[in-house]
Amino acid sequence: MGPDPAELEDLYSTPHGCASCEDQLFLTDELVLVQVVYTNALPDRIECYDIDNGEGGFTYEPYFVHLDCWENFMEELDELTEHTPPTPDLLSIYDCSQCKSGIRAWETSCLVTPGELRRSPRAPEGVQGIHFDNCLGEPQLICISCITRMNDEVFEMWEDFSHNGECSEGSHIRCWRGNACHDNGCPCPKEQAC
Repeated sequence: MGPDPAELEDLYSTPHGCASCEDQLFLTDELVLVQVVYTNALPDRIECYDIDNGEGGFTYEPYFVHLDCWENFMEELDELTEHTPPTPDLLSIYDCSQCKSGIRAWETSCLVTPGELRRSPRAPEGVQGIHFDNCLGEPQLICISCITRMNDEVFEMWEDFSHNGECSEGSHIRCWRGNACHDNGCPCPKEQAC
């Protein structure tokens, strides 16, 4: 007689759910951690920083998403952006893994890290916690234009998503780069954008 399935489910269950399908996440499920971050270049690496809301929390809540659900999002985003050429930028520090456009230092972008939820090896006070383990590949950075498009047209993860209060179109064209919103038709009022 094998282990009781209900006991196994309890053993592998976590308090987290997939942001897309809303199914409960279990230990060792293949998933991605999706975080909105600022990036900066250091001499030997790219650093990512959480965007703080000023009250000790996140401006944009991080999410866990099943890897299959995330891959479906990216396929839909590929279809939406297939005829959009990359936006080259001499000041960029990194290229978007999705559209290959340049990402500048301190621009809002999305860090997507593949991995699994695992039990912590240590158990302070007799209770094992759960942690995210980046064990399924390299993290990817996605530019604000692609993430805005995904958020608007594929699956909304965050309300009022922007770099600096601009509208979605302003995020797509990166209106904060040299007042481009006024040259490229961004409908944002000047005091709101840039």
